Order: sequence, then structure tokens, then C-alpha cells
Amino acid sequence: MLRISVLLAVLVGVAVAQRQLIRPDPQACKNRIKHATTFRNGHYYFFSCDRPDLQPPIVNGWFWSGSSARISPTNSTSGWRGGWSRTGGSGRPQPDNREFTETRTDESCIAILNNFYNDGIVWHDVACHHVKPWVCEDSEELLRFARFTYPEAQIP
Repeated sequence: MLRISVLLAVLVGVAVAQRQLIRPDPQACKNRIKHATTFRNGHYYFFSCDRPDLQPPIVNGWFWSGSSARISPTNSTSGWRGGWSRTGGSGRPQPDNREFTETRTDESCIAILNNFYNDGIVWHDVACHHVKPWVCEDSEELLRFARFTYPEAQIP
């Protein structure tokens, strides 16, 4: 009986030690995130958002996060295949950075609004604190990742 108890205690100790080895260290995770971000002008920017070709971020810093494919600068709607709205909260065509004018909050994100301003299903620039559904790319790499991470989701 003593032998079984000792063996059981050793096995529990080994299991706990293995969990400690594979569990991420919260401080290390925090340091990696801190290292990967820079704080400037009241915003956090990740990794390469300080690149010269992405400056200024409100105009040139837009890209699809899944593929890093660039989105056209927001100071011109030419070349944008998505269809910006012709109106918004201020009545001006999008992108208009309206919230910055009104509240000093950049509209650094984009969203597809469903006829919110009686303008159809079109793109708007919005402040990032607004909760909106995500739009995901139909990328094989992202789909493989999602299938592996969430096998119960039955992703086609």
C-alpha cells in the first residue's frame, strides 16, 4: 500500500511539473505583448505599424490582419473595390474620420454597416471602440488554423 501511495505521489508530482513546463508564464506573455506593441499618439500599434509606408496610420495604416494585404489609403477612394458609403453621421462621404472632429477619437477601423444611414450595405470608417461583427477572409491558411483550433466547429 505504501509503495502504491509513493508511486501515486510521484506520478502526481510529474504531472504537475509537466503542466508547469507547458503552461505559458503570464509575465513572459505580458513581456512579449509589450515588446510587440508601441504606444504613440494615444494608440497601441502592433509590430510593423511604425513602418514608413504605413504612415500616417489613419491614412496608410489599413490592412487585412489575416493576410497583411494593404488596403488603399483612406484619403482617396480610388482603387478601393469595396464601395465606401456616400454618407455617414455627418452626411459626408466615407471615409470622413467624423468622430475625430467631434470627440478626438480616430476612426481607425472600418466596418460594413447594414443600411445604418439609409445607404445600403457599405463600408464606413469607425472608431475601434464600437463593437461590430468580424469579417474574415476565406483564406485556406486561416481555415486550416480554425479547423485545427476548433475541431468541433465543423468548418467546411
